[in-house]
Parts: sequence; C-alpha cells; structure tokens
Amino acid sequence: MKVRIYTTKRKTHFVKAEEGIAVAMKVTPYASENWAYPVRHFGMPEDKYYAEVWVNGMDWQHNYWIIETHTFEEPKVYPLIIFEAHAQEDKFNQYDFNQLLDAVCWYRRDELWIKEGDSHYGVYGDTMWPYLQITRVICKDENMYEAVFRHASQEPVSFMINKEFVPKNMRW
Repeated sequence: MKVRIYTTKRKTHFVKAEEGIAVAMKVTPYASENWAYPVRHFGMPEDKYYAEVWVNGMDWQHNYWIIETHTFEEPKVYPLIIFEAHAQEDKFNQYDFNQLLDAVCWYRRDELWIKEGDSHYGVYGDTMWPYLQITRVICKDENMYEAVFRHASQEPVSFMINKEFVPKNMRW
C-alpha cells in the first residue's frame, strides 16, 4: 500500500495544523483545496505567545491562516489574510508582505501577553501600520476587514485582514 507523505520547507510546532485549518474552514466562507503549509513563524514554541502563518487556497487565490498559542493553551486557528485573486497577492512586495505578517503577530502578542497599551505598534509604528488602510468593515466574514496596503514603492494591494490582528485605533 502506498501512502502519500507531504513535506514542507519550513518546520512546524503544530503537529496537526492541517486538521485545525480544515475544521476552521468549516465555520468560515473561505474555500480551499486544503493543501496547507507553513510560511512564517513568530516567537519560540516555549514563549507565552507563539504563532505560525500557514497558507492554502484555490487555484486562483490564497488564504493565510494563523495558528497561535497563548500561555501554553491549546492552539487556535483563525483566518488572517485572504486574497480574492493571485493578481492582488502578486502585486505585494514580498518584503512588505513578510513585514505585515510580523507586524500583525507583534500586535497580537502585545494584546494577549505583553499588554503595553497604545504603544504596541512596536517597531512597526512607522514602517507598516501607516500604509494599511481599512476600506470597509463588513466582509463575507464579520471578523474580517477589507484593506488596502500601499506606499511610494508599493502599488495598492487589496485583501481582507482579520480585525483582531489590527491595532484598535485603526478599527472602525
């Protein structure tokens, strides 16, 4: 009997991450072929806050999910960034996109663990957050905002972003 085994370029701390994403997809309106794999991590697994960003989606678009654990509780899975089409995602400068992923994780860690208050923009206060514009509050999913990211060398990119990972004073 042949068993298909999949590998990833990046290591993961969450053994059954794909199953967690599959369960989370059942309660969201996001379709996927369920070929999830990790693309980024934040922190160390032994920290009070640790997160991994995973990607899956369809032939025409990607969904980015975050799996996080806070104070060593059971990991939770949330949709993080959803692109309507590859054409939008392809416009995103890879450096800026990775910085955005780091910024949302930095903010979320502060909200759940560090709790520095309004200063939790951290090192991203002048490099990422000023360039993210929330354009609409209600999307297919009440937990998501429609957003545009742009600056002088980054053409506008449209996507949906989880409102829990955006600083409160940017929220409507």
